[in-house]
Amino acid sequence: MSSNRLQYSFLLLQQLICGAADVCILALSLALAPQMLHKGRFWQVPPDAYSRIEQGGIILKSSKNLETARAFRDFVLAIMDAKF
Repeated sequence: MSSNRLQYSFLLLQQLICGAADVCILALSLALAPQMLHKGRFWQVPPDAYSRIEQGGIILKSSKNLETARAFRDFVLAIMDAKF
C-alpha cells in the first residue's frame, strides 16, 4: 500500500473512531485489527458485488535480500493457492 493510501486509511479510521464519520469503506484487514474489533461493526461487501481485483508483484534483481524476497513470494502464493 502506498504511503498516501495508508495515511488516507488511517485518517478514515480516526474519523470513524472519534465519531466524525458514521461509516467508511476500508480494507478488511484493518477492520479485523485487534484495535478495531470492539470499536463498532463491519460488513463485508459480497465478492459477487464487484469485479475481482487482480494484483501482482515483482522481485527486483537488485534486491539486497533476494532469498528472503523469494521466500515471501512463495509464502504469499501458497496462501493464494489455498484460498482459491
